[in-house]
This record gives sequence, C-alpha cells and structure tokens, in this order.
Amino acid sequence: MFGWARSRINRSTSVEVFDAQTLQWETLVPMNQARHGHICTSFGAEGGALVAGGKCGMELLSSVEVYYPATNCWSTVKRLPVRLFSAAACLCSDG
Repeated sequence: MFGWARSRINRSTSVEVFDAQTLQWETLVPMNQARHGHICTSFGAEGGALVAGGKCGMELLSSVEVYYPATNCWSTVKRLPVRLFSAAACLCSDG
C-alpha cells in the first residue's frame, strides 16, 4: 500500500496497492486525511491496513485511519497520544 504527496505543499489522499499476483497497481478509495511520512502496516487475512501520523503541509499528525477491504472504506479511529513523522511500523505475530 502506498500513499503519496504531490509536492511539499499539496498532500494527497490517494492510495495505491500492488497486487503481486497480477503485477498491477490498484487505486483504492482515498484516505480521509491527506498525509505523507506516515506509518502504514497491514493486518488480518483480508488485507486491512492501519495508517497513522505523518504530516499534512507543515502540521504533524496524530490521526489514525484503518482501511477495511470488505467495505472498501477508511475509518478514523482514536488518535495517537503523540504526533508521529517518519516513524516505522510492523505487524507482530499476534496481530
């Protein structure tokens, strides 16, 4: 999954995901918050994703969104207690 910024000022909510079987990129429904420098990790057998933090313009973000492939939508969930930028995320074995 990949979210990107068009320039240093204009952020994008666009999201693309790579299908390793077809070797093609697919555009998903946009995120609710434009951001870059965020963390993103997948979860669940269905291919869900969690995106948190980043920047929108000069503003550091603490917002968190979860993507649900079954409904093809992003939901905003509880904010992080701190703002994150250029952090890292990984999926642990216990989900």
